[in-house]
Amino acid sequence: MAEIISTLADISMIWLVFLGFIMCLIPLVIFGGMAYGMRKLLIALPPILKQGQDGMARIARETDRVSDRIASPFITATTYADQVKGTARGLSNIGRRRK
Repeated sequence: MAEIISTLADISMIWLVFLGFIMCLIPLVIFGGMAYGMRKLLIALPPILKQGQDGMARIARETDRVSDRIASPFITATTYADQVKGTARGLSNIGRRRK
């Protein structure tokens, strides 16, 4: 009877170790798949990101160009108004000095 119990205990222990191995193998496979996927992603991603970066740079250049074209008339008008004010101020100062 003791032999049967000892044999069943050994079989139970082997079965528990096997189940523990299987339960540890599942996360190992998941993490291995994640590492493989990250490797593939790091190989494929730089060209895609470069295209996105080039596109965003083109958008930034066009935005700057359009902003400059929109603002240039206002800048020109402000510059002209400042020149007129300066000339008027200078002429009024000349007129004050002569009196």
